[in-house]
Amino acid sequence: MEIRQSEVNGIKVLDVEGDVNMDNSQELRAVFKQLVKDGVKKLLVDLSGSNYIDSSCLATFIEMRKNMREMDGNIYISSVSGKVKGIFEVSKVDTLFKIFSSKTEALAQIQQ
Repeated sequence: MEIRQSEVNGIKVLDVEGDVNMDNSQELRAVFKQLVKDGVKKLLVDLSGSNYIDSSCLATFIEMRKNMREMDGNIYISSVSGKVKGIFEVSKVDTLFKIFSSKTEALAQIQQ
């Protein structure tokens, strides 16, 4: 897994490439925790480069959502497809997040 960070108009963007599973979800969790510590209020996680996530990744997203909300922030997810989309839907985690079909759509909507 590779995580690239950028910022677009005050929105922190994480591009996650590769599978996120128990072996590497701690790396994602550490990045999330640092962003909260840094005071990030708007976070977009783009999963266009991920073909698989497991329950440890879902737990990381849920924990991050809680932490962001405690800081009056929010986390958004974009470009969820295939198996990843199915995992979000079966687990009902898709009901906890605003999920956009693309990064472009997400950035436009979040900026409003």
